[in-house]
Amino acid sequence: MIRPGCASDRIKVSSLVSSIPDIGLRGGEGGREIWRVIPEDGTGRNRFAIEVAPHFGVRKIFSFILATSKQLPATMTSVRPRENTFKVDLSVFPKRPSFEEIHSFVHDVMGLRIDQVKRLQMNHVQNAAHVKCDTLKTAQDAVEEHDGRHEIELNKVKYKVRLQMDDSTVEVKVHDLSENVRDEELIGFLRHYGDVHCIKELVWGGNFAYKGISSGIRVVRMTLRKHIQSFVTVQQEKTLVTYRGQPQTCRHCSRLSHPGITCTDNKKLVGQKSDLSDRLKAAQSTDSTSYATATKIFQSDHAGNHEFASVEPTEVFTLSRTPVAINPPEIQYWRVKL
Repeated sequence: MIRPGCASDRIKVSSLVSSIPDIGLRGGEGGREIWRVIPEDGTGRNRFAIEVAPHFGVRKIFSFILATSKQLPATMTSVRPRENTFKVDLSVFPKRPSFEEIHSFVHDVMGLRIDQVKRLQMNHVQNAAHVKCDTLKTAQDAVEEHDGRHEIELNKVKYKVRLQMDDSTVEVKVHDLSENVRDEELIGFLRHYGDVHCIKELVWGGNFAYKGISSGIRVVRMTLRKHIQSFVTVQQEKTLVTYRGQPQTCRHCSRLSHPGITCTDNKKLVGQKSDLSDRLKAAQSTDSTSYATATKIFQSDHAGNHEFASVEPTEVFTLSRTPVAINPPEIQYWRVKL
């Protein structure tokens, strides 16, 4: 039980934070210890305890530890691929379509002939239907032509039908790279995460004015060995990366997404921007001088005009490197790498 006012508060943390490598890790600010992680001996399980200084707050440090301890798994579990098979994803439907509806969709909507389909299996564990075709090309063409282009209506609501090859490959979409990053450079980067099979660039469809021209989004078919972060940097350009089954990661700290918990990295950056904004406003408000005027004064000062020296326009271009105070005022931002 947590008792306010004690010398330290203790909370038990289960295996959610069992990835903390440095047992006995301490964190603090201003020479004062705020928290430390110590092992729980004799429990027979991989547990830790966290001791927290009362003035900091147990809930705040607990949220911080949970957020920073969640990392992407080092490797991915691989399943043996099926031969010449594509998968109909049924997880998007609130109610699974009947067997008759699945057969009708594959035969009537997708247009696959009886001799082209060798096996149609319903998978209750994966909530999907596996369709084995006579050749690999038949399966690939079916996915290319029909993925996301048809709908099934259930309870007067239409849902798009998603297809994908059941060969353990995934389509990785890279959204934001410029044409300055060549395909070879992107492939070289992605090979750190698995095997790259092919790459293509999407074009705008027929519903848009500039149909047929490049959209800038590159699609890379890969066999992943480990997950890719949601935001990566390729050749000094930052980009969003998405694919099915991807664990979402935070844009700022690159750890698993932590909704509802403020990212410490982003909070520190926002604090620096806020501090700079306050300094800009202060410089602008001096003698009712605008930012543009201050810039001109800064330029004329180099020409020998010092009559506006009291404005000190150089402050406009100075970034503060001092820590930003939070509540209570005597506690400042700190960060501990786990």
